[in-house]
This record gives sequence, C-alpha cells and structure tokens, in this order.
Amino acid sequence: LFYVLAQCLGAVTGAGVLHLVTPAAARGSLGVTEVNSQISVGHGLLVELLITFQLVFTIFATCDPKRTDLGGSASLAIGFSVAIG
Repeated sequence: LFYVLAQCLGAVTGAGVLHLVTPAAARGSLGVTEVNSQISVGHGLLVELLITFQLVFTIFATCDPKRTDLGGSASLAIGFSVAIG
C-alpha cells in the first residue's frame, strides 16, 4: 500500500514539475504522438504501416517455434526492430 501511494505521489509531483517548467505554448500538445504538419495523412499512414509490418515480421520470424536456424536472442532482435522503427 505504501508503495502504491508513493508511486502516485511521485507521478503527481512529476506532472506538476513538468507543468511548471514547460512553456505555455507547448503544453497543449505535450506528449501527443502526431505526425509533422508538413506530412500528409496518407504519407503518415504509409510510414506507420511499414514500421508496424517490420515489427510484426520480426516478431513472427524470431518467435516461431518451428524454426531451428535461430541462434540469437528473440528479445534483442525485437528490441532492435523497435529502436530502428
């Protein structure tokens, strides 16, 4: 119970500090995942589609129990895929 309360207090304190140090103009979209305003919706959708395909393909390729030629770490390969994408 003490741990949960400490986590909640830390979260509220961190949000308050972030609110104080962030300029008012940036607060409206702070933490929002969005594409650049110079990129069209179709282009953004295509990029997201390709990155998602890369991640899913990596997961399926490294976690297939029928593959016997895998010698590395599946979690490392998936982590690299997330970092690259």
